[in-house]
Amino acid sequence: METLRCQNCSDYHRLLRDIRVGALHVGQVIFDAQGKPKDYVILDVNVVFAGLLGRPREDIVGKRGSEVFSAFDPDVVERYLEFIANEEIPRFEVRSTTLDRWYAVVKARLGTEGKLIIAAVDITERKEMERQIQKRKDLFRAVNDNSLDSFSILAPICDDEGNIVDFTLVYQNKAAQERMDFTETAIGRPVSQVAPSSWVSHVLAIYKEVMETGQAIELEDREFHTNSDVWYRIVATPVPGGLAIAAQDITERKLAEEVLRSNARRQEYLLNLSDILRSLGDKDEIRQASTGLLKRYLDVPRAIYCDHLEDADFHHATQVGDTFSVTDSSEMMAILRSGRNVTYFDLSAATQTLLASMNIGAILSVPIFKDGSLVASLTVTSRTPRDWSESEVEVVQGTAERTWTAMERARVEKALRESEARYRQLFKTSHDGFWWSDQDGYVTEANTGVAELLGYPLDELVGQCWETFVDEEWHETALQKRADRKRGRPNRYEVKLKKKDGSPVWAYLSGTPLIDEGGKYAGSLVAFADITEQKRAQEELEESQREALELVNALRRADENKNKFISILSHELRNPIATISSGVALLELTVKEQRSLRTIEILKRQIEHLSRLTDGLLDITRISENKMRLCRERVQLNKIVADTICDMEPQFREKGILLKTKICIEPVFVKADALRITQCIVNVLGNALKYVCEQGTVCVTLQTQNDLAVITIEDNGVGMSTEVLAQVFEPFAQGLTTSDDPHNRGLGLGLTIVKGIVEMHGGDVSASSPGPGQGSSVMMRLPIDLE
Repeated sequence: METLRCQNCSDYHRLLRDIRVGALHVGQVIFDAQGKPKDYVILDVNVVFAGLLGRPREDIVGKRGSEVFSAFDPDVVERYLEFIANEEIPRFEVRSTTLDRWYAVVKARLGTEGKLIIAAVDITERKEMERQIQKRKDLFRAVNDNSLDSFSILAPICDDEGNIVDFTLVYQNKAAQERMDFTETAIGRPVSQVAPSSWVSHVLAIYKEVMETGQAIELEDREFHTNSDVWYRIVATPVPGGLAIAAQDITERKLAEEVLRSNARRQEYLLNLSDILRSLGDKDEIRQASTGLLKRYLDVPRAIYCDHLEDADFHHATQVGDTFSVTDSSEMMAILRSGRNVTYFDLSAATQTLLASMNIGAILSVPIFKDGSLVASLTVTSRTPRDWSESEVEVVQGTAERTWTAMERARVEKALRESEARYRQLFKTSHDGFWWSDQDGYVTEANTGVAELLGYPLDELVGQCWETFVDEEWHETALQKRADRKRGRPNRYEVKLKKKDGSPVWAYLSGTPLIDEGGKYAGSLVAFADITEQKRAQEELEESQREALELVNALRRADENKNKFISILSHELRNPIATISSGVALLELTVKEQRSLRTIEILKRQIEHLSRLTDGLLDITRISENKMRLCRERVQLNKIVADTICDMEPQFREKGILLKTKICIEPVFVKADALRITQCIVNVLGNALKYVCEQGTVCVTLQTQNDLAVITIEDNGVGMSTEVLAQVFEPFAQGLTTSDDPHNRGLGLGLTIVKGIVEMHGGDVSASSPGPGQGSSVMMRLPIDLE
């Protein structure tokens, strides 16, 4: 500015031209008719300005600014004229597209004659630095907002004495907000006000320690989230002015570890057992070693191994300090030979009493079959009642198998190798990772997580094209997803990758496009989560479902074969029954001897019983095959119920059972097959005859509920347990009757037929009982015909 004080104008212009700090030029403002500036004439320039335009000084001085700059850089003309004319803008920044440079332009007034001095300083390097800083900021936010891990920044809050009492939430990415159930309004607030109190009290001391020591802390914690079933890996790192908190959900890994720990003891036991048995050659030593280890593992007083092939006449198994008879119980042996495990609840009351006398409250016996034959069994007992877990059953089964294998020395090596290979499998987990690729798909930045996922050193991973890591079958899909990101659309998808050694790995990708300041695609930020184990589990689940479907189809075919057999059997029985019935009728006409007549009466009752059984088999077959034909018409249900009770009342009176009725007065009409409805009532009352003792009571009720007619048959007989009640309508299901006569029990088809007939009429049937000895009730509901 000293130049402005020069006495001699030529000295001023000389000094102006010699100044080389920035591009300087002097202008005279040109006003329009209203006195408003519209342009300016360039009076002088320095060498830097002339050099910037690439023209001699003589070609610039005396020309208008709009003329000079329109020839040099048309993009800045309009802004320059606005800058010259506006008194309130002393400074502005402009980019020259011609030179691809940024300039800071400053103006100063020279006197009052409308003269201006204008200086332009090259600020391109500063603008580029600002752009890089902003790009890094955008990248940081993009990385954290799209990371599958949560990330937060906290600033300490101190009291007057400088002690840390709380932390302010400075920043959280989306994952952290979702996991902590925070919103953007939580930013800037103390953590104690927005986080669960249990979490604050748990981790505040840890964060204080990080701030005070300046050392990062890594921990695994299940109290990080309000849901204690969620596990996190937390890394707290000091940063300028606060803490950076990174948290990764490791719940799946922790659950897998828990499963592994729960299996570790069993695996260790079985491996130890195999090692010990491998070193033994004497069968008695093998038996004692295996049962001794099993007793200690299960903490039981007895463990008995029986070799049923070698000891054909074996009647007891000797255990150190104990003797227990296995084959003395024919009931247990029958169950073992059927291929099933034996537990306390599989045995009859008599056998349970026998076990109790031997101070046994629980028992588990597993069979070993080879080539379809029972070759061995292993039995363990407990003095107190005990529910054997699935893991414990597997241990007993594994012990029995290994003991048998040890006995069969010729096969021991193969069995041990398979066992060791099976039980020494390890499960591996990997952390999530991410990389940043440029617009051509080459990896420019990556973290250790993705390097570990793909099995590459980090420095070797950077610089390679994404196609290197994608399985050939997934190239097309990955290309389409990358094309979507190039169009600005983020995406998430599963993809099959290949590691450095060529092995496959499944990952869940979250890809976000990076857009430069010009709105163009600059690359992608891609986050990876290893889902290989999940995919494997999914394949195994699909295989299990396929096997289950095959089993269901096999059961369906077996049921169809059973129904076909019953149908054929029942039809074939009708002809001989009819022949026998005719013969008995003929005998009844010709025989007069009293003893023979009694025999004929017995034959008639048995024929009637066989006829009922055969009819029941036919009915259940027709119902299951949907072949029962109903002759439905509008009938009065009151009369059907009353007539049925009247017909059966003598049977109840003969047995000494009181049969009571409560039939509503108003007529109840249903559209039904009267004979089949009568059959249902007869079947239920027939059950009551079996299950109600002498002097008992049976009550038949007919009432209406909304649009339903309800027939209830209630008795005070032997009742039903929960187990019997659960299958009371299943074919061949039977409860305890009041008679020990097995011929009085029937086939257990009565209620099954009742259920089928009532449901064919659009109704339903239910049964209830408070428990054994407390009676039972059967309720049949039929839709009322409202015509």
